[in-house]
Amino acid sequence: MATTTFKEVTPYQSQYGDAINKLTDAVVNRQQFTYDPNTDASYKAYAKQYGRLGDRARINTLGDYAANTGGYASTAAVSAAQQAQNDYNQQLSNMIPSLMQAAYDRYQGEYNMNLGAMQALGSRDDSMYNRWNDNRNYNRDVFESDRTYNYNKSVDDRDYAYKVARDKVADSQWAQEFGLDKEKFAWSKQQGNSGSGGGSGRSGGGRSGSGRSGGSGGGGGSVSPAAVSQYAGQVAAAALSGNKPTGSIKNSGLGVKGEIVASNRLAAMRNALLGTAAAVNKRKKTK
Repeated sequence: MATTTFKEVTPYQSQYGDAINKLTDAVVNRQQFTYDPNTDASYKAYAKQYGRLGDRARINTLGDYAANTGGYASTAAVSAAQQAQNDYNQQLSNMIPSLMQAAYDRYQGEYNMNLGAMQALGSRDDSMYNRWNDNRNYNRDVFESDRTYNYNKSVDDRDYAYKVARDKVADSQWAQEFGLDKEKFAWSKQQGNSGSGGGSGRSGGGRSGSGRSGGSGGGGGSVSPAAVSQYAGQVAAAALSGNKPTGSIKNSGLGVKGEIVASNRLAAMRNALLGTAAAVNKRKKTK
């Protein structure tokens, strides 16, 4: 099974971080509003304008008085000229409140503009971060899904392989047991036939002795299947415990037929144990 490795996306880097920081500083750390007419460009422009108008009014007033007095200067002329100039100076002073309000409006407008720009860039930055985060989460979800699928598939494949192995073992055991049952049936049937033949020999008079002798020498004496199974079980138990079984099949007293059946039974038990051990070892390797 191929190993799925999660590859993290490139860390998020904001395109608007510096601009947002500057705007945030301008909004949060802005200076208190103060107004100085001498530093106000609008006030300076009005001061020049009203200064020229005041000078012109003063000169015109002096000229008017001079025409009336024959060109002689008088305190009344000077006073009237100064008053004409002061009128424009006063008009300039009257402009200061409106100029200060205009300056405050600009101050507040700059604040609102910086605040709006900061919020707009922050919203844009949030949108781009969310897109980056969605992409990262999607990649992680795909990775987790693939890893879960691969793990479940490996478990299913392992369980299926184990089931197939167990089915083979079960089929082999069944076939062996079926073969043993057939052998038992055939052996029992043969023993029954041998018993019938012995009875016929005894009823034949002088041949009875030879019939019994032949039966004994050929190993055809009556031996029950239970005795064969019991002997095979004892031998198998001794082998599993690590001990050598006492005696051997040859001198077990079962006779030739019984020895054959016992040998087959022991071979079947050995094959079944080997099959089970192989399946268990295979299952341990797949874990």
